[in-house]
Amino acid sequence: MIDVEQLEPLAAEDEATWNTLWQKAGEAVLTQDEAQLALACLRRRTHLWIARHMPDYVADFPTCKRNPGILKARHDLYWTDHGTEGLTHEGTLAWFSSRRWPVNDPATGQPLVGPDGKPVLKLQGGSTHFVIALDGTVFYLIDLADGAWHEPKRNRDSWSVEMVNALDLHQENGEWRTWCGRYPYVESYPPVELTPPWRNTRFMQPYDARQVVANIKLKRLVMAAQPGRLAPERMSQHSDWRTDKLDCGPLWPIAEINTAAFSTTPVDELDWVKALPSAGALPGTPEPADAGAVGAREGNLADLADPVATLRDVQKRLIALGYALPRFGVDGQLGAETAAAVRAFQTDWTKAHPDDAIAVDGIPGAETEKRLAEACAEKGVSP
Repeated sequence: MIDVEQLEPLAAEDEATWNTLWQKAGEAVLTQDEAQLALACLRRRTHLWIARHMPDYVADFPTCKRNPGILKARHDLYWTDHGTEGLTHEGTLAWFSSRRWPVNDPATGQPLVGPDGKPVLKLQGGSTHFVIALDGTVFYLIDLADGAWHEPKRNRDSWSVEMVNALDLHQENGEWRTWCGRYPYVESYPPVELTPPWRNTRFMQPYDARQVVANIKLKRLVMAAQPGRLAPERMSQHSDWRTDKLDCGPLWPIAEINTAAFSTTPVDELDWVKALPSAGALPGTPEPADAGAVGAREGNLADLADPVATLRDVQKRLIALGYALPRFGVDGQLGAETAAAVRAFQTDWTKAHPDDAIAVDGIPGAETEKRLAEACAEKGVSP
């Protein structure tokens, strides 16, 4: 369990130290002491971020889904790049936690209930050492001495990183979608057509330049902290080990990335990186509130004891159901992005439940909140 009281006093110093050493990782060679200090800061920084932005998950980190100490004595380690097949780092972090999720009855699709009348919960998902968000933010989840559950062939001898990316994209009724719902990044990351298709996939989401830069710097940092344990011939991506996997795929410039990781060339001198797309700020910026929408809410927000907490709950349920909030995430603000996601949910709910239709107005009122909870129960997802 994350000890928040232990992290808060170190936050300012960790932030300053991390920023200095992270910048140096892109410009020069870190000493082993510097790299180990940077990793320690990153681990604490990750846990503090989870405590501040995903407080319901404090008890679920560090994850129990790992093999403690299994990599400590190995020197011929691999590195495996993965893609998440998801849209947000929040969703990825939730999946790689110790959270137990409802189990659905395969016959009915409804959540299973135990003899005690409570939902049956199961530890699901995998784990990874690192996650890199679309904006290049790095999260450090599992100690490098431990094995992560990321690929059966490499769990016992590989460090791993997950790059947030939807991977496979397709069109449905004129709308771009992923396996889990709408694809919200059409303008920021226009789908790239693969010619010819790769592993039966025709369109994929491109990677952000900031992710590529972060991947290079992270590998440099880890190699400085753990010298001699990685080699160019053992740098891989998930699709190298499984023919049914797309990650990281043909849009991931793995050869160039690993060449850069093992070089001392400053990252800002890599011209091929500058040619990659970068969508600017995505998650993390507070969403501007839409005063008109707030005023029209079923039961005014001002009447609620904690309107921010209520809206955060709504946003968490929307994301769990596949209605992505790519720019602002779970911020407790009712702005245009959240209102659009609410309208999409209201439309889908009314189509699927014509006898229980609700107004399509983008306002997360009491009736909509009730249906969001019912939809999560129907699909067996937990916000």
